[in-house]
Amino acid sequence: MGYSSRSNSSNIDAVLFRNIFFTSDGATDDAVDRKLERRSSTIERGDKVGRRTSIIKSIPRVEEYTSEDLREANYRRIVDSFISIYVSIDGERKVVYVSDVVHADSNPEFHSVSLPSLGIDERTLLGVQLWCWSIRCGRWVLHYEYKVRVRELRQLDEDDVAQDRIQANNAAVLKVNGQYYTLASCLANMRPQRKQDRAEDSRYVAWSYGFDELRSLQNIARALNDVTGSKWDLAEQIDTLVSRRTQDTHLAVLEDDADLYLKEHELHCDTLDKYASGRKRQNDALRAQILSHEMRLDEVRALLRSHLRAANDTTATQIELLDSQLDSIRISFYEDIYPAIIARLQEYASSLRDFLSIENSPSGEGVRFCIVGLEFPSSIKELLDTCYYNKNSVRNHNLDGPAASSGQSMSHTDKIAQINACLAFMAHSVRTLADIAAAELVYPITDAAGQPYVCDRFMGSARVQYPLWYSHDQTVKQPSSAGSSSTMRNREFEKALDLFNKTLVALISDISQLYSRFHHASLPSSPAYVPVDCLDNFLWNLQYLLLFMTAPASN
Repeated sequence: MGYSSRSNSSNIDAVLFRNIFFTSDGATDDAVDRKLERRSSTIERGDKVGRRTSIIKSIPRVEEYTSEDLREANYRRIVDSFISIYVSIDGERKVVYVSDVVHADSNPEFHSVSLPSLGIDERTLLGVQLWCWSIRCGRWVLHYEYKVRVRELRQLDEDDVAQDRIQANNAAVLKVNGQYYTLASCLANMRPQRKQDRAEDSRYVAWSYGFDELRSLQNIARALNDVTGSKWDLAEQIDTLVSRRTQDTHLAVLEDDADLYLKEHELHCDTLDKYASGRKRQNDALRAQILSHEMRLDEVRALLRSHLRAANDTTATQIELLDSQLDSIRISFYEDIYPAIIARLQEYASSLRDFLSIENSPSGEGVRFCIVGLEFPSSIKELLDTCYYNKNSVRNHNLDGPAASSGQSMSHTDKIAQINACLAFMAHSVRTLADIAAAELVYPITDAAGQPYVCDRFMGSARVQYPLWYSHDQTVKQPSSAGSSSTMRNREFEKALDLFNKTLVALISDISQLYSRFHHASLPSSPAYVPVDCLDNFLWNLQYLLLFMTAPASN
């Protein structure tokens, strides 16, 4: 019965092989395989004799094997193997499965073969390649390739596979949907069922024993039991005699070699005496060295006591002299050097303040300031709303006419240009103040192509620069969380604003501590803090820092 196309499936339950005969060196058969075939054929065929014939007369002679024959059989029959499956559709070959390795098996079985959907039909060529490991070649060898078409498959009974009735060498069996199939070439030399053979062969007569043979078998069994008992008795006697002989030999050796053992022990004792004498001399030499070192240590201690006393007296005198000089140095710092440093800092800060001319905005909208006549938003949120959505107005008080009083007449591009100019003024001012006070900025500010950048030095070995100026080209639209509208985001610009705000607040704290170290009399009793509502007001913080640095000393 062939393979039914109605049970078409791309899932193969298992691939089984029977009677692998490996020929990696090109051989097609060998002496061992011929012996096995002759032996199996002789045993299966037997001698068909008449009724009441003794089986002893029909026992075949089995040909004996040499060690070389057995090694050859092991090499040919018991191998490591794996399979690969490919599908050839319209001449195109695709490998669809490679199995795990099955070790040392002449009838390897590969279960749970998982294949993709192949669409097997009458035109599909399924190829199964059996790869075996060649011990002589030291590599995997393609031993057999089975090219299977659906119409060429022949169905097998489950008993045929379970009872190994397939006798052909290198036979392949495919289990598909619970049914077993094989090629027509693998059905050769199928071992027939025993019951059918006996029913079909009318000459077959059941083997039986005669009375003489039964008596002979009983006599042989009794003789075998007697021989076995005699064997064990003889083995016990041999063990007893061997152990007794070993003990006698050992005692004789001990008596004969007693003088030799005594001489060897005397020699060992002399050697130990020599080692003990040498170790004693070494110990005496070490004691003499220890005494010499102890005497030198006593001398060094006495010398140190005499010299250290004089050194301590000299050091104490020098410390008293330095203490008397430190008071005048402190007075000089408090009265001359510190005030001169504060005055120089106030001078530089006053020049910068006059140049920037940070003032309150005449518009009166919240806490808003102007720098060099350019109005600037009072918070980061207000600044981003102006850049992204053109929501707030900023005024340029350097202009005359109605354009100066109303910021709504300015275009969005002019507002962004004014905001970028204000940020550039503030960035250069912060960097200048840090240079004046010899303070290190938390996030350094650099210039590139005339534009300010804030560097994040905490992002690894390479510094990352963020532009402190707004550009439409780097702004993107992102969907909001509500999903109804989109929002504008310029992440690098927002990051630069955040880092610049942190840098400005940290600079205020550093300069406040610097003035504290200089004992400036204008400092309040408690440190001043930036109000919460002005934490991100750049011009408010910058104006506060300039006023703090230029505040006169109180008497």
